[in-house]
Amino acid sequence: MKIKAVLFDMDGVLLDTEKYLTKYIRKAAKEFGYDMSEEVSYTLRSFAAPFANQELKRIYGKDFEYLPIRKRKQEMMKEHLEKYGLETKPDVEEVVTELKRRGYKVAVVTATNETRAREYLEMAGFDELFEEIISGSMVDRGKPFPDVYDYACQELHAQPEECVAIEDSPNGVSSAYAAGCNVIMVPDLTQPDAWIEKRIYAKADRLLDLLDILK
Repeated sequence: MKIKAVLFDMDGVLLDTEKYLTKYIRKAAKEFGYDMSEEVSYTLRSFAAPFANQELKRIYGKDFEYLPIRKRKQEMMKEHLEKYGLETKPDVEEVVTELKRRGYKVAVVTATNETRAREYLEMAGFDELFEEIISGSMVDRGKPFPDVYDYACQELHAQPEECVAIEDSPNGVSSAYAAGCNVIMVPDLTQPDAWIEKRIYAKADRLLDLLDILK
């Protein structure tokens, strides 16, 4: 079936933010008395807040205070962006512009809430690149559930099998795969394991490689 749309995750795919989000969730947890490992922080990438809360309570106990820690992480991230600015991944504009020239619809499909997603994309100068910005806050269940990709397909008037999802994390891959999309992983902080490799169409070492994969 012909591919009609390319759906991009935001953090870790378009924006080089995951390294800071994982850093600051660990620092925030430390302030609340929890020694969170880097490995645990990586499992939270693209994880909707309710499910991250459940997972961390499973790891650290029912008294784990996720929402205050998450809020503190967001404060630290805001301070970081005000001081250093927003880093983007290489070749985003070139890749998206070429995909649009080839006739693909392009959209952002992110776990980040809509207000912050639009703010980040505007800061990066990417807000005009995409036809739709679909946020996990628009659906009942965020990633790793398929709802946000189901909704994106509806908004773009495309069947899941007509869409390619570009993801960098296991939770994002799980969400897109469960929705029935073709998934290409562009690894950011971690490489795909055997479980992920069975669920992706391809792995791209960099965004620019998408142009060859999608020929």
